[in-house]
Amino acid sequence: MPLLPGDGAKNNAGEGSRLMTAMFKYPHRIDRLRAKLEEDKLDAVLISNAENRRYLSGFAGTAGWLFITRSAAVLATDFRYIEQAGLQAPGFRVDRIGSKLDWLPKLLAEHGAKLAGFEADNLTVAQFDRVNEALKETKDLPSDTQ
Repeated sequence: MPLLPGDGAKNNAGEGSRLMTAMFKYPHRIDRLRAKLEEDKLDAVLISNAENRRYLSGFAGTAGWLFITRSAAVLATDFRYIEQAGLQAPGFRVDRIGSKLDWLPKLLAEHGAKLAGFEADNLTVAQFDRVNEALKETKDLPSDTQ
């Protein structure tokens, strides 16, 4: 998928409409990415590249992931950046995570995401394998958590 150039604070991104994306620092960028999700028939996209993360959210921290669906935007980062993320990325819900991708299955399930895009040029083989495992785990979760 071609990308656009390039216990923490909670900011709820809400619905993906133009009215709701107005709370983002760069609403037109989020709108374009969401249109690309629709076009590519994806439920979500994971952004791992620091430059793309900053371009889309305004977050300048060195660790973190963006998880964007058609109606939600989550910035997942470690404990060092929670406050910074809340200040720099308005409109994004900020989730505190560890260094592994064990948080990903829950996030995918929470948003009903079965098909997610990612930045192929920025993921290691190990991370790619973990993302695939997370997607498999999401499919295996009981339907009441999805």
